[in-house]
Amino acid sequence: MKKYVKYILLKSYWEYEVSRKDLTTLFGVNEKQASNYLAEVRKTYPDAIVYDASLKRYIPGVNIEKALPSKDFQEYLNVTENKGFETYNILPSKPVIPVLLYRLIYKAINNKFSISFKYHSLNSSSTKERKVYPHSLINSGYRWHIRGWEEESQKFKDYTLSRMELEGITLVEKKDDRSNIENDTAWNNEIGIFLIPNPSLSPEKRKIIALDFNMRDGILSVFCKEALMLYTLNSYLVTDFSEKPTTNQLLAIGNLSFISKFLPSNQSK
Repeated sequence: MKKYVKYILLKSYWEYEVSRKDLTTLFGVNEKQASNYLAEVRKTYPDAIVYDASLKRYIPGVNIEKALPSKDFQEYLNVTENKGFETYNILPSKPVIPVLLYRLIYKAINNKFSISFKYHSLNSSSTKERKVYPHSLINSGYRWHIRGWEEESQKFKDYTLSRMELEGITLVEKKDDRSNIENDTAWNNEIGIFLIPNPSLSPEKRKIIALDFNMRDGILSVFCKEALMLYTLNSYLVTDFSEKPTTNQLLAIGNLSFISKFLPSNQSK
């Protein structure tokens, strides 16, 4: 399948829209050539995409799933080259994300709208209605999250997609200047984490761990967004944040006095 054909099909499927401008931007072709690409897809795959006059762009047709050999989300990201907004992959994994949910998130992020949904939290036995203005999508390795401004708490937070109830979820076409990504200090602030072999282990084992992680002078320097620090630490299997973790953990935080101010209070002890 030609790249532009796959792009048209996957983009319309996941984002529920594709236009000539999308093609001219990504492939560097003129509008006439972009129109020819769209016409080719409509001829080769009847009713896979249809023109929506009100939106002035193409949307998925009844045969879109038949036309796609694969509807894999990672393939969509690869083909579209992550145009629009960025996604951040910490681990090479393929957690599941429902297409209808992604369409809402995509539209909310690109239009700076909010999403209203019921959320299952570990801190509560019942679901709670949330209204969030998402600005980014995060792959922590085994789950997808959105990060954005939550209206009730008036804070930037992360929400796990799998804990969001799909039934009743709605897009609220209203903007709030406070939700701008530029106001998310933790997202825009980069911090450095120094990981060292766990001091609880023997000197011989610490030498081996230093070799495993290609450490320099016994230190592995990792840089990440402050908001993604816990996800990053988890990707290195660091869940015990004490100076001397249990021997089940290979690594420890070398600059704990600095990092502790970014950790939740119940975890920095």
